[in-house]
Amino acid sequence: MRNRLLPYLAVGAILLALAIMVDRSYKDTYLLQQYADEIALYVNDQAAEAGAWGEGRRSWLERLSTMNPEERNAAGLNERLGLADKPYTTLLHSKDTVLFWSNNKIIPGPIDLAHIERQPSGAIVHLPSGAYVCLNQPIGEMTASTLIPLRFKQTGPKTTPFAAGAHIPASVRLSEKQTPYAVRIGDRDLVWLYAQGSLQPLWVQLLRLAVYGLLAALTLVWLFRGASWLSIKAGAPAGLAAPAVATGLFWWADNQFNLLGAAFPGLPLFNSLFDDGLYIGRSLGAALAHIALLLCWMVFFHRTTRDVRYRQKSLNFRQGVSTFGYLGAMLSVLFSVDLFRQLVLHTSIDFNFNNIVGLNAHSFAALGGIILTLAGFFLWSHRISTLIRDCELAVSRRIMAQLVATALFAGVVFMYPTDLQINFLYLTGFA
Repeated sequence: MRNRLLPYLAVGAILLALAIMVDRSYKDTYLLQQYADEIALYVNDQAAEAGAWGEGRRSWLERLSTMNPEERNAAGLNERLGLADKPYTTLLHSKDTVLFWSNNKIIPGPIDLAHIERQPSGAIVHLPSGAYVCLNQPIGEMTASTLIPLRFKQTGPKTTPFAAGAHIPASVRLSEKQTPYAVRIGDRDLVWLYAQGSLQPLWVQLLRLAVYGLLAALTLVWLFRGASWLSIKAGAPAGLAAPAVATGLFWWADNQFNLLGAAFPGLPLFNSLFDDGLYIGRSLGAALAHIALLLCWMVFFHRTTRDVRYRQKSLNFRQGVSTFGYLGAMLSVLFSVDLFRQLVLHTSIDFNFNNIVGLNAHSFAALGGIILTLAGFFLWSHRISTLIRDCELAVSRRIMAQLVATALFAGVVFMYPTDLQINFLYLTGFA
């Protein structure tokens, strides 16, 4: 056993050394200046475009104050059609009244409007949705304010932290205190950047993912080989329990502390896509890793229990094995239903199969995870069915085991803490 583990330990040490070397080779923040230049170019372009639009419609904006609300809405509708997709929002307001808005991306409340009106043109304003560059221009007794988004507070798969580019990671932060990385607008510094932790290019993140993935695969091989040895020495239950506990602990720790998201913050696969509180994971990458671990354990379960025989056991023991076997197969249906419900209803992944061309890489990756889950539970149910068959119970006792398992399963579904949005009687009957 020891001699067999030595090659794995040697390869693991090499991979670990490579991972540490990759991490320490890119601890500087040389990308910050590049991001600062890109943000500056973005702000300048949006400011020039919004300024040109405002100058070309200055007289029209002045006339808005003389219109009644119905005329204003009709006149503003045509203008909004051409500005709906712009990242910036232009507001014409007087005190706490908004007379025109170019789109609905940001509509400040009365308190925020008063704050915006007092700002000098080119100032940074912090609103509930994020930080914006505020460009103010007087229009008669009114104020035309253009809000150019810099950094959003709430992000998702369709909303990146920085409006200047989806590639700028969330670890980049804005600072009002001077740093070496300034976002320059004209001849002045608008804002400064700093990074929480290190910044790494995408190829470095992918290299780290590959190295750590190989290291994790090697660890799994070592873990399941050790579990196989334990099952021979102490029995199949002990051998199955060891990797099950290890898998469960990692799953729990990743959900609690976002281990994978913190390890690969620059990869879109590990960005936050899921609602809080989902046991499947905090991101699509984490969910796929958890499903892969579950599949590995199912394969190990299927192989380890091939030679398990219960024919010589007592009748009551075989009756109990059959009952809990049926219950285990039914619980796999419950877990699958809840997993699919979480993927479809509580994530922003697109599952619109009416438009397959519109599906993105996240959609296909999630579908791959669903297929792996079904494959794992197929192995689970197949092995359980063979174990039940090997118990060689009479038909009447099998029916009794099924009825008891069904009653227990119905109780579990009825008391399940999450709304499955499926009738529990239908789910029980299907299982």
